[in-house]
Amino acid sequence: MTEQIRQQELLAAVGHKLKAAREAQGITLQEVSSRTRIQNAFLEKIEQGQLEGLPGYSFVRGFIRNYAQMLGIDDPELMEQLQTMGRVVQATPPPPMKSSTERLLDAEQGAGLPWPRLLLLALLAILLLWVGYLLVRVFLPSEAAYEAPPAKAPVVQALAAPRAPAPLLAPAPVSALALSPAAPQPAPLVATAPAAPVGRAGGAPSALRVTVRGLEDTWLRYALDRKPPLEMLLHPADSATLDADEEVRLTIGKSQGVSVYLNGEEVALPGETDRLVADLVLNKLTVLKIRN
Repeated sequence: MTEQIRQQELLAAVGHKLKAAREAQGITLQEVSSRTRIQNAFLEKIEQGQLEGLPGYSFVRGFIRNYAQMLGIDDPELMEQLQTMGRVVQATPPPPMKSSTERLLDAEQGAGLPWPRLLLLALLAILLLWVGYLLVRVFLPSEAAYEAPPAKAPVVQALAAPRAPAPLLAPAPVSALALSPAAPQPAPLVATAPAAPVGRAGGAPSALRVTVRGLEDTWLRYALDRKPPLEMLLHPADSATLDADEEVRLTIGKSQGVSVYLNGEEVALPGETDRLVADLVLNKLTVLKIRN
C-alpha cells in the first residue's frame, strides 16, 4: 500500500508540472490530445495524479514524455521523478491472487444484497421437491392396484362337426432359377452438379494485409480505410492481422515494442526506444517503396 501511495504522489507531482506549463502556454487539454494522439481521459488522470484507470507504467511513461516534448519542457527534476516512479513500480509486489470463492464472497459483501444466496436456496428447494415427487411416483403404488381384477368371461365351446383333414399335396418342383439369388438391379444414375469452389467470404482478397507482432507490452491504435480507429494492447508473442483496401493507419506506443509487416515485407520503424510512432500510413505506395 505504501508503494502505491508513493506512486500516486510522484504522478501527482509530475501531472501538476505538466498542467501548470500547459495553462501558462494557453493550450487546452483537447489540443494536447490532438497533437500527441493520447486519449483525453488519460491526460486528465495524469494531471490529477490518478493511477486508477491508467495502463501500465511503460505506457504512462511514454505518455508523459510525449506530453513534455509537446510543451517543450526540459526539466531534469521531472525526468528524475519519472525514473523514481519507475523504480517504485518495479519494487511494488503484485497483489495476491484470490480464489474464486473469495472473489464471489467479496462481490456479495460489496453489493450488500443477499439475493445470490436467496436464489441458491430457492433452486435447492425446488430441486428437493422435484426429487421427492419422483420418489413418490416410483415407490408408492397407484390407486388402480387396489381395484379388484375384472371377472373373466366364461369360455363357451361350440359343438361343431369335425372337419375333414386337408389333402396332402405334393411339393412343387423347385427350379434352378428359384434357388439362384436374384441378380442385383443397378441403381439409376443421377446426375449431380459439380461442387462450387470455396472462396474467401466477402469476395476478392484485400489489397493490403498488415501483420503486427508484439515484442513487448505495447499499446496500438489502428484505422482501416478511414474508418473510426480502434485500440488494443499487444503482449509479447501476440499477433494482429489487419486487412484493408486503401490504407492502414497505425499509432504505436513504443517503437521497439512491435514489428510490422506489409504484405509480407517488414516495415522499418524508428530506432529510438520508447518513442511514440504516430499516424504511420501504410498503402499501395508504401508497398512499392519497400519493394524498390
